Amino acid sequence: MKIEIRPITPDDYGSVEQMPLRACDYNEIEASTPDMTVAECVAMCVRLPDTEVILVDGRIIGVLGCAPSPQSPKFGVVWAFGSPEVYDHMGTLTSFARAQICEWLTRYPAGVGNWVDTRNVPSIKWLKDLGFQFHDEEKDLGCGVPFVFFVRYPRV
Repeated sequence: MKIEIRPITPDDYGSVEQMPLRACDYNEIEASTPDMTVAECVAMCVRLPDTEVILVDGRIIGVLGCAPSPQSPKFGVVWAFGSPEVYDHMGTLTSFARAQICEWLTRYPAGVGNWVDTRNVPSIKWLKDLGFQFHDEEKDLGCGVPFVFFVRYPRV
């Protein structure tokens, strides 16, 4: 079995847009983007710069990226979503993610982070395992669902 992460290409867009999402990712996307459908949000995300795909034996099972924050270009906004198959490869994906986060932190000296749906327990657990810190304050992003901010700063 071969697991890899590589930059997305236009040839990947259709596969990602047809990929089944983990229920927690679907629900989070739906709650965080009330002005668009989940499919529209996925289509938008795959076209962002610095987007990567996670493949197992050539099949896309996840997508992740990091983009400069509109409020501060020195801070990176991280995001990811995947199919249920990501659960089968969490050990390897955690190793890949640690390396990817270190690379992002070289580009974003103010840190990297985002908001996560408080119902998305699998992602929150994984983010904590990856060393992200969580703020206590919760925020509604427009759909009546609380989100919490997570962040990881460069080590000094």
